Amino acid sequence: MKKTFYFLLSILVLISCSKNDDSNTPENEMEMEMEADLIIGSWKPIKQVNFYEDGTSDTYNYSSCQQQSRYIFEINSNYDFYNYNPDGNGDCVITEVNPEFIEGVWEKLSEGVYKLTSTYFNNVTQENETQIYITDEILFPNSNKMRWRVNTNDVYNGNNRDYYYTEFNKD
Repeated sequence: MKKTFYFLLSILVLISCSKNDDSNTPENEMEMEMEADLIIGSWKPIKQVNFYEDGTSDTYNYSSCQQQSRYIFEINSNYDFYNYNPDGNGDCVITEVNPEFIEGVWEKLSEGVYKLTSTYFNNVTQENETQIYITDEILFPNSNKMRWRVNTNDVYNGNNRDYYYTEFNKD
């Protein structure tokens, strides 16, 4: 009888201690949502698929050098990117650009839509510049694949292009 009493008492103590009353605070909910966002991680470009007005499409597969490029989205809302391309000697190097990328901040606006705020240092003007980009659509076919869609009405490879997406794999 004593053993049964202690057993039931220990079960009661475990049940009463297992609930965390602080788990539903706005800060914790926001943090849990950020942790669950599939964009968080390091992404390498694999291919670009172009869709044209005439209903055709084509695919450009990134080279092994270009696949060293990365978009890195962190849980603290910062992001960074590194762009690799072959140079004139056939070496794979980080592409230097002007203006020079300093930092980036990302924010999820709605399902599949993100705002990317980038700060650059312009070597010509010697000033920092900010650029805001709202994505057209980012889809996640699974947790290790991202498709970044860009709506465009331009001429690409001699065809009128409606849109394209770049497909990334998570490292």
